[in-house]
Amino acid sequence: RERVEPVRVEAGGDEDHPRPVRVERGQDVAPERLDVLFVPASGGEPKRLTYHPLPDQTLGWTADGKIVFRSRRDTPHNDYRCYTLSPAGGIPELIPLEPAAWVSFEPKGKRVALQKIGLEFHNWKRYKGGEAEQIYVGDLKPLSFKEVTEYEGKDAFPMWSDDGRIYFVTDRWGRPNLASMKPDGGDVKRLTRFDDYDVRWPSMGDGKIVYQHKMDLWVYDLASGKNEQVNLQLPSDRLQVRERFVDPMP
Repeated sequence: RERVEPVRVEAGGDEDHPRPVRVERGQDVAPERLDVLFVPASGGEPKRLTYHPLPDQTLGWTADGKIVFRSRRDTPHNDYRCYTLSPAGGIPELIPLEPAAWVSFEPKGKRVALQKIGLEFHNWKRYKGGEAEQIYVGDLKPLSFKEVTEYEGKDAFPMWSDDGRIYFVTDRWGRPNLASMKPDGGDVKRLTRFDDYDVRWPSMGDGKIVYQHKMDLWVYDLASGKNEQVNLQLPSDRLQVRERFVDPMP
């Protein structure tokens, strides 16, 4: 049997409504190899859904219960494209947007919030060049999109909420922080006020946004505006803090 090692879990739901997780396979393949697997949030054996040589990263769900993921497969320019896939498996279906690094569907609607370029793994600060992430809103049928963020810096991770607003990460106040706006880009509101480290990798669900700040997880409640750190306890044998001898000339 193939060995799997989880690296970044994107999960939710319950035992009756499991959600997908992203895992990295074992050392028998290149470390950047990522596939979409399906597993109940309560635990169990993962079911592998994608087999492409290039990495696949889950982004969320469609309204009809399909998994949304992104990949650089099937493109000569190394751009991201987004696909949908049934939790039962099958052939992924391309969302007709090129390029598309991040998408979020309008709840109970037909519009899509789109981010074309994905620089999530870059550590550039206050970048305002031609590759700065921007957010677009539009329709797939007929295909028509408009850029709704006019700020020349980072506007990324669009997340369309049931309250009708689009939540996202922006560095227009210095450090990347959470913000929200109307679908037309108006009425931008700052939600977090970090000035030391960036807000990274937000994920929305159940009226909350979970995100990374420093090496911690934080949760922002959309209804109340409450923002707090998640208290995590991960017991270990603390290998890195034990007394040890270090070879000065390895």
